[in-house]
Amino acid sequence: PSSSTAVTVPLPMWNAGNTCFLNALVQSLRAVCHRLELPIPHDSLCPLAPLLRRDELDEQTFRTMVATHPVWETFPFRLQHDAHEAARVLLEEDHPLHAACSAAGCLARTLHDVFKIDLENELCCTEPGCTWTRKPRPDTTLDMSLAVQPVDLEELLATYQQAEYLNDQEDYVCRRCRGLVQKRIHIRPQGRAVMLHLKRFGFGRAAQTVHAYVPFPQALSMNGWQL
Repeated sequence: PSSSTAVTVPLPMWNAGNTCFLNALVQSLRAVCHRLELPIPHDSLCPLAPLLRRDELDEQTFRTMVATHPVWETFPFRLQHDAHEAARVLLEEDHPLHAACSAAGCLARTLHDVFKIDLENELCCTEPGCTWTRKPRPDTTLDMSLAVQPVDLEELLATYQQAEYLNDQEDYVCRRCRGLVQKRIHIRPQGRAVMLHLKRFGFGRAAQTVHAYVPFPQALSMNGWQL
């Protein structure tokens, strides 16, 4: 997409008490706003505005800004939370967090359009001679969660879009011949950026962190979409 090529230099951020998940999300959102040259008005009443402004705050001012943010009405303060869930709350324009926002001044609405992704489902029958296919209405999301593996980002995305067979008991069968149905997901970005959430926590007998390195290209091509 057409955007600024200027390097985004991260500004200092401090942990206000298990808020590293929020800091990581805010740094990412700030970088996107800077890269796409999205303005963050100083008179904006949107709860996202103080988090996204690239103001050089001193440590105490920053900690106070984070500690008094209304996001803690949804997430208990000083407890570790998932950045993925925080993004869902902060970027959902219909969330009570944005109840006081004006239609034109809601940054969640702006970023919703930036990150919007359509997940297109393609269904087809696997029985020889049967030509039944179906494309349900796409599912819309603002981010995608990818399980971390020791492969590069392009392979993770390819794995996400791999075909799978639907279970004839838990899902459904071909409407024409009752045969086994194959499902494939196609990622169709609708905005100017894509938010990917790398799931680094595995759960077995105990929670564990996955430390695999995921290389990523400088330019990403995805179903005709370039980043």
